Amino acid sequence: MKGIARLRSQLLRSVLNWTQQEKEVGAMSPLLAQVLREIEQLNPEEQLQVISHATELVKRQTSTHGKPRRKWLDIAGNAPYSLVGEDAQEWVTRTRGESQQHRDRLLESKHED
Repeated sequence: MKGIARLRSQLLRSVLNWTQQEKEVGAMSPLLAQVLREIEQLNPEEQLQVISHATELVKRQTSTHGKPRRKWLDIAGNAPYSLVGEDAQEWVTRTRGESQQHRDRLLESKHED
């Protein structure tokens, strides 16, 4: 736990140092500067809550822009063989043989043409 607290403390200091540098450069909006000034007035626990909230907000926003995550229930039943009742190795051997037979038939039909 001490390691996590130390890491959070370092992260918070880094963020606050960055915000101080950004303020000096003037590369932020007035609203952001105001929010950061207010965050500086919070105690460390509240500052961590702000970081946590902002992190979750960004995660939600970025996850909606990518591919939607599929749930296992969405693909249930789409397996090409019964997962129950047939040994997996037997299935692999059988399907490899079927695939090879299919390829052989395709090659034979091309040679006949």
